[in-house]
Amino acid sequence: MDEQEYPIADEIAVEQRIIPFEGDDLAAARASGGEIYLSIPGVCRALGLDHRSQLRRMQASRVIARGMRRIELQTSKGLRKTNCLTLRKVALWLASVETARMVDPHAIAKIERYQEDLEPFALAVFLKTFGAPHGSPAVQPDDGALVMMPDNVQGVELFLEEHIRMLLDEHLLPQLHRRFDEQALQLEQILGLLVDLVGVQNDIVARQEATEADVARLDERTQGLNPKHKRAIKDKIDLMVAASKHQATPLTYVFLYGRLKHKFNVTKYDEISDSRFTEVVAFLESFIVEGGVEQSQLF
Repeated sequence: MDEQEYPIADEIAVEQRIIPFEGDDLAAARASGGEIYLSIPGVCRALGLDHRSQLRRMQASRVIARGMRRIELQTSKGLRKTNCLTLRKVALWLASVETARMVDPHAIAKIERYQEDLEPFALAVFLKTFGAPHGSPAVQPDDGALVMMPDNVQGVELFLEEHIRMLLDEHLLPQLHRRFDEQALQLEQILGLLVDLVGVQNDIVARQEATEADVARLDERTQGLNPKHKRAIKDKIDLMVAASKHQATPLTYVFLYGRLKHKFNVTKYDEISDSRFTEVVAFLESFIVEGGVEQSQLF
């Protein structure tokens, strides 16, 4: 509880009702904004609580005091300004009552029923008054408070609209805002993770492409002679055979191709790895000696 006392604002009632609850007749009023208020002295009498001490406790709480209003209620003695509390805050107020000091279990149980059931019951009572015939007489219960009955359908629509708006403003919208903020934060975190995942995926794709390029180059190096090199070797062998044609021991195609396959361990010369092209050329040139063919290379 705060030490200061918060002031109570005035409010004008547009409708009054008696709420018959737990054997008590509780004076209630509906304000122009659709809010329903209960007479604080009436609730205190019904529950056996000291009105003045409870009023001080309520005014010392900023949360509860915001729901308090001073409303003129019609009684058998005329209009009387009465301290009232919004129906929505009654349960909060009664939760602060020190029931531990009470010795009567029935009184404690009654307070608990007021906390749990009074709000929906009072709201239902006000809703039931709508649709009453035009000009319905005011009802005067035992405690002298007059009930002012609504007399048109527009009153029903206005009450429902204002009450629903009040419930949304006071209860649902803050929860929806909190839920929206939580979900927005979660969405932001998810988007951050997705961005990270996209970055990782792009990195993986780039690495995969680089690996595939390396593999392609490796395949190119390890596969047979490419057409250009194959043609170059064939041309070189043609020249060697032609150049040695009139020598004592001429070079033949069978000899040269046979030595190539034997040297590089292949069944056909074009199966030699392209990366060994320079070795092939050097090997062929080893058969050429000035003035003829080196005899040691024949075997």
